Amino acid sequence: MMYKIVHHLIAIPIYPHLVSPAITYTRGHCLKYMVPPSRLKLNMCSFFLSTIRLWNSLPSTVVAATTIENFKSRLQSVA
Repeated sequence: MMYKIVHHLIAIPIYPHLVSPAITYTRGHCLKYMVPPSRLKLNMCSFFLSTIRLWNSLPSTVVAATTIENFKSRLQSVA
């Protein structure tokens, strides 16, 4: 689902839910998103925040896939 949202394959607006960090890091891929701060443990374990953390941890080869089928095959090779 995150792949489809990031690559605009479904009609879910990215902003204001997904925000790119103001600082670009030298490690990882360029499609990382900020995890919104949360004071509640319930929110920290939510599906949305967990998805952002998992997306940010993916290698750039997986995130840079051009099709959903390519993304799935690259994702299986990582796991």
